[in-house]
Amino acid sequence: MPADASFTSQLPAITLAAVEEQGWDYIEKHLAQANRLVVMSGGNAEAVVVSVPEYLKLVRNIQGIAAAPLPDSSKTVSLQTLRERFDKRLASLHKPDAT
Repeated sequence: MPADASFTSQLPAITLAAVEEQGWDYIEKHLAQANRLVVMSGGNAEAVVVSVPEYLKLVRNIQGIAAAPLPDSSKTVSLQTLRERFDKRLASLHKPDAT
C-alpha cells in the first residue's frame, strides 16, 4: 500500500541509503529531535519510525478511543461495534434513495 504523501511530507525524513551507510545511531539521533521520522527510498516513504515515548502515546490514544463510552450509555464501545455501525451507515449511502 503506498504511503499517504500528504501525511509523510509533514514528518522529518531520512533516506534509507543514509541509514544503511551510517547505521542505527543515525536514526536515534533524528528520533531524539523529532520523535518520529519517515525513511525514504527512491522518493517513496518506506517506513515511519517512532520513539518509544511516541509509540506509548499512540497506544494510549488508541486504547482510549476503543474504550470510549457511548454518548447515550455508560457502557464502552468495542472497535467491532464501531466498525459495524460504520459499515451499516455506509451501506445506507449506496441505496438509490440515499441523500
